[in-house]
Formats: sequence, structure tokens, C-alpha cells
Amino acid sequence: MGFANISDSLSGVQVGVVNGAHNFHGVQIGLLCTARVGTYLQIGLWTERDRVGERPWYTKGTLFIGFHREKKKDKQNKIE
Repeated sequence: MGFANISDSLSGVQVGVVNGAHNFHGVQIGLLCTARVGTYLQIGLWTERDRVGERPWYTKGTLFIGFHREKKKDKQNKIE
């Protein structure tokens, strides 16, 4: 818990004004929440997720609540 919580890999809960993680499994609560891969729930003013891939920009961020679930295909690509 703090102002800015930035982590490379984390499982659990992140609570702060700014939360960020590359590989995250858990819940983020704050004003700005960003995570890249994993299975997680985000609650905040702006939530951003899964910046990897060919997805349109408007599917990568939302207001208030965000959710991302790591798919089997994503897991296989991470192993390779």
C-alpha cells in the first residue's frame, strides 16, 4: 500500500494511487491501474490492461472497472 506501487511480477492485492505490474495475478485498487499479463481485477478511475498484441486502443483501457484473464494461448507464448 502506498502512493506508487510498481512491480515486475506480483500475486495478491495492490492498493495505492498508482498501481502497475507486468505479470500480475490479483486485484488492483487505485486511481490509475495498469497491468500487462495475468488474471486480474482492476478498480480505479482509469484501468489499463494488455498492451501487448494487435488490439485496438479503445479495448485496452476503461473507466472504473477492468478485468483481464490470461488465456491458454497467452500462457504458451509466455513459455516459449
